[in-house]
Order: sequence, then structure tokens, then C-alpha cells
Amino acid sequence: MITSITLQNFKCFKLLEIPLAEMTLLCGLNGMGKSSTVQALVVLRQSFQLRALQANELILNGHLVKLGDGKDVLFEGAETDSISIAFEENKRSFRFPVEYDPDQNSLSVSCPDHEHAFSSMLFSDNFQYIKADRFGPTISSGKDDSAVTRSRSLGALGEHVAQFLHTFGGEAVCNDTLIHEGAQDQTIKSNIEAWLGEISPGVQVRINEHSGIDQYSSEFRFNTEEGSSRYFRALNVGFGVSYSLPIIVALVAARPGDLVILENPEAHLHPRGQTKMGELIARAASTGIQVLAETHSDHLLNGVRIGVKKRLLDSSKTQFHYFARSDVEHGSSSVVHSPRIDDDGRFSNWPDGFFDEWEKRLAELL
Repeated sequence: MITSITLQNFKCFKLLEIPLAEMTLLCGLNGMGKSSTVQALVVLRQSFQLRALQANELILNGHLVKLGDGKDVLFEGAETDSISIAFEENKRSFRFPVEYDPDQNSLSVSCPDHEHAFSSMLFSDNFQYIKADRFGPTISSGKDDSAVTRSRSLGALGEHVAQFLHTFGGEAVCNDTLIHEGAQDQTIKSNIEAWLGEISPGVQVRINEHSGIDQYSSEFRFNTEEGSSRYFRALNVGFGVSYSLPIIVALVAARPGDLVILENPEAHLHPRGQTKMGELIARAASTGIQVLAETHSDHLLNGVRIGVKKRLLDSSKTQFHYFARSDVEHGSSSVVHSPRIDDDGRFSNWPDGFFDEWEKRLAELL
């Protein structure tokens, strides 16, 4: 498990040092560094997958993230041209020093001990990263055996979710904690449908393989008083179901030792669905899966808090970080507050702006 991240002169951070837990939520104002924190890890993985990191190169624009050029990554107020991306995992330190060349507007990274540097879970196949701008409803998606069959990857856009369910949907869920009480059996597909039912009640998923053109498509039907509806194309079902599908699959199909990074898992969901998504995240984090999620949802946050109160997830396995505007004296555009949570789901403190908008507006109305 990755237990901390340290960034120096990276994007909006002069210095960032935050601990991570089995379940870590990054919250806060827009443009304060939540995405940058995630990108620091993902750009390393991207460079590794493209075999550039092994050659001391950092690929800023690729299949996972697009960060621009060197000056876009160097902290605006940096006093040197040195950047550092570091993290700790199972009491081992991984540090990647990056040098900015202002003449070429380029970056180079030093990886002196490759055997150690690339032994992290960040570079393994036990990894899922689902972006905020993932695919919504689509007619079909392409086949990628290398990503799905070999690496069990859903794709950063969720573009492989149909092939993944076609390939692995019949497997059993690894841990009973992730099994939904409404599921018909212990298979991944059945439990995906049950968790999707928290968003759209009675939904069922059918994956079609179009082998002649190497494509897969998803269809959905719903339970009715007469039985079941016909199957509808994803395009005719709405964004919520398709947009949340890769998030739910990433969590339910994960195995102990996996790292799952999620951006805005609550997107396009109604409040109940967001709360249940928080509960699912809490359940996954209790099974040896590490979840790092960026969110703007107080409903999702409350779902995690309820999970802690219900003893689905121990409070010691949670970490919450609130990113806000800092004072000028900090030399950075962001400051991070990290309230702790107790066994009853109560926070040690509520920094100003930390999911308090409802109370502020209610006070104004009253």
C-alpha cells in the first residue's frame, strides 16, 4: 500500500506532503491541486508503460494524462529547476527527481535503481485508473486483448468495460464484503447489476460481442411489474448508468493488493446513488484494496462515513484531505487540511469550506 505522497515544485505545489490510507478522499475547491496529486502518480505509470521512465524520460502527454510541457509542470514560484515526485509504499521510499531544462522546455527524470524503482504496485497490473472525463453511453467499444485479458484493465476512460465484463463477468467476487445483498449469486456480473440497481433500480446488463468487427456493446433492461423490459441501447438509458459502470466494475472486480484511483466517482448520480457509491468505496477499502478518490460530493463522503459507523471500514484505514487556497506566506497556491474521523463517522474538525455549503446556504435562507 502507498502510505504517503511528497511533491516538490510540481504544478501548483511548492511542497506537498500527505499520508494515504486504504481509503483516501481528496476533496476541496476547484483548481487547488486534487487532480495534480493524482496526476503525479499517473504520469509516472504512463511513462513506465511507454518504457520511457526506464530511459529516464517523463512522458507528459500520453494515454493516461496530458500535462502540456515542462513549464506547465514546474511550480510557478519555483526557486530551482528541480521537481520531485516521491511516495512511500510498505516502508519503502520511491523518489523520482525531475529536472526542467528551460532552454528546451523539457523534463528529464532520474531512476538510478531500476529494480527497486519499478517494483511498486503503481507499475504493476494490479491497477485501475478511471478518469473524470470517462466514456458515457456509447454505441460500441473496441477489443483490446492486451489491456483486458493480460492486464485486467478497464482503460482510463472506461473504454474496455464491456470486454472486461464479457471476459471476467462470470468470475466470483473476491471478498464477501463486496457482495450486494440483492445479488443473485457471487459473480462479478450479478453484483455489478445489484450495485447499479442502487442508481437505477432493477437494471440488468447484457454484453454483446461483435466478433466480426472486434467490437463490444452494452445493453440494459429493467424489472417491471410484468417481468422485464426489452433491452435498450446504452445511448437510450442515460448517463448515470453508463458513467458509473466502470467505477463500480473497478471496485467490485478488484482484488486484494490492487490500487484503484478514481476521479469524480459520483458524476451524473443522484444523491442516493452517490451515497451508495461511498459505501461501496468503504467496502472495497476494507478488503485489502487501496482506493484513492477525488470527489466534490458530500453525499459520497457521507456514504464513507456511514460505512465507518457501520463498521464496514475501520476509521484508522481512512484519510481525508481538503485542498484550499493558502496564504501567500506559504509560497504555494494550495494548503491541505486533513481532518480525522472517529469510529462513529464524526470528524475531528471541519475546515471552512469542507462540505459546509449546505449549512451556509440553509443559514442564509433561514
